[in-house]
Amino acid sequence: PNLAVDALEKPLIRALFRDPVDRVPIWLMRQAGRYLPEYRELRAKAKSFLDFCYTPALAVEATLQPVRRFGLDAAILFSDILVIPDAMGQTVEFREGEGPKLVPLRSIDDIAKLDMWGMRAKLHPVYDAIEQAKKALPAETALIGFAGAPWTLAAYMIEGGASRDFRHVKGWALRAPDEFDRLLAMLESAITQHLLSQIEAGAEVVQIFDSWAGVVPGSLFDRVCVAPLNRITARLKAERPEVRGRGGQGGCLHNTYDLKHRPLYNLTALTLHESAPGHAFQSPLAMKDTALPDFRRYTYISAYGEGWAVYCEWLGQEMGMYKTPYD
Repeated sequence: PNLAVDALEKPLIRALFRDPVDRVPIWLMRQAGRYLPEYRELRAKAKSFLDFCYTPALAVEATLQPVRRFGLDAAILFSDILVIPDAMGQTVEFREGEGPKLVPLRSIDDIAKLDMWGMRAKLHPVYDAIEQAKKALPAETALIGFAGAPWTLAAYMIEGGASRDFRHVKGWALRAPDEFDRLLAMLESAITQHLLSQIEAGAEVVQIFDSWAGVVPGSLFDRVCVAPLNRITARLKAERPEVRGRGGQGGCLHNTYDLKHRPLYNLTALTLHESAPGHAFQSPLAMKDTALPDFRRYTYISAYGEGWAVYCEWLGQEMGMYKTPYD
């Protein structure tokens, strides 16, 4: 269903529609997690992290906990970007102290084994959690859904987890572009389907995380990051224009610079990750002499770290944008 009229009065939704707000709406990255004692108690009830994500009662409670404690303007669904490869049939597990571990894709035959047909049924508990969380949230609190971007998911799926050099995913993208693009195309469809299902279940904002965009060689950036995200967001906006899109951009700033003369995704808002070198922008005066991407098309930029806080402060003053810098 379309957004109800009262949903358009939620502070975060108003900000994303560029409507006036009486204050900057606040929500926190990783706002549900181990820093909350109630979360740690809840986490102990699930035998694994994925079981936690796939048990609606637990996922809903984890989604609501920080909103109850801090009165935030949005809740973000408690889930993980790796539910997509898990739902496509790849073996995914989360090991204590090690993070996600996947059986890596290393050949076109491995890609051929991935299956999207059962994905919606596998992820149905996620959509149930959204429906339940939406009903339980305060009327003024928006609900955010999310997914990982194609490149970031491909990086986890090919490397088998996090990596120091990402040599397998970069090597495949360069060595066999047709094979790699086949995987990206599958992930585009899976991500789009997952986000549309979240919207149908009640998500009012969706965010796409491209956490490993910073490791992409410049020669590949358009092909493996920009083009897939543009196609996903174009389809989302075509099918559900009432839902606002937000992108999380990880990594090296030179990739952002590369886009200064063309659109940086078909998104409403942009997040710059702490891995980008914010120290380069400590001085607002220095920024005025730097060839910057045109960020004026976004409702607001959020950022992390002292350097980016200064950068966002300058952007807010120069461009009249909403800004949410966090130290």
